Amino acid sequence: MDSKPKRLEYVVGMCADSIIEDALNKERISTGFKAMDHGIGDWKKSRLVLLSARPSVGKTSLMLDLALNIAKQQQACIIYSLGISARRLGYTILNKETGIEAYRFRSAENITMDEMKEVSDKVKEFEDTNPPLFIDDNAPRDYYEWIKTAREFIDMHNIRVVFIDYIQLFEFSKADTDTDRHRLILEELRRLAEDLRVTIIALSTVSSPWKKGHHTSVKDTLSPGISMDVLETYVDLAMVLHHNDWCGIEKNRDRAVLHVTHNRFGERNIKMELKWDNKNCKFLDIEGAL
Repeated sequence: MDSKPKRLEYVVGMCADSIIEDALNKERISTGFKAMDHGIGDWKKSRLVLLSARPSVGKTSLMLDLALNIAKQQQACIIYSLGISARRLGYTILNKETGIEAYRFRSAENITMDEMKEVSDKVKEFEDTNPPLFIDDNAPRDYYEWIKTAREFIDMHNIRVVFIDYIQLFEFSKADTDTDRHRLILEELRRLAEDLRVTIIALSTVSSPWKKGHHTSVKDTLSPGISMDVLETYVDLAMVLHHNDWCGIEKNRDRAVLHVTHNRFGERNIKMELKWDNKNCKFLDIEGAL
């Protein structure tokens, strides 16, 4: 990346080229959810997205749904899984694609012959369609070690969307405190998104308890160590995921809400409602709703 000062005409010309390229680009990447496409649009290049939720609310499951939706559009994406093995993610993907509960894959005795054929057919389908989805569960935890290999791989395979699950698991040797670590990580991820013109969707765990009747705000997107100033400086889009069942809400227990709490390029305070299919471990559009 050129580190020299740039003249005004160069900067605005670069922006104009980017605007024209995006306007003429016919390969727009849908989220795969009507509610999300309507609320935030498609995935834009050079954007850093923060997807936050409390533990066990469904961040990783939603990430897999989004990644599968992108790959089925033949757009390349990669998941850097810092805490979950590729095998476990694979079981979850087979659960989503076949409807066979993931826990039953642990023993062949739990699977019928018809279900084995269904799994085999799904594997054959992926081999035939070759969706460009990569999963890296051996990525270095040290951010600078990770970035060395990630830059080369992302560029070599024309990756359009990068998922990181999740940023609290990164180590950052140059940071003395959690606050410094998160600020530097988000700053570096923002720079990476801009340099390689990719969308980076970083998952983050929040520790604040959800309270009934509580209205989600930008503070609910924050993990320990991430300040509002840091989020608004480096993050382009911040969303927090809530789930009615896990939050103890009796009505519409199969519903989840993805709430936009920060949006640099669009409307914020948008609430996008999705349906949670517990058996198939996947999020779905709500029939008849945007």
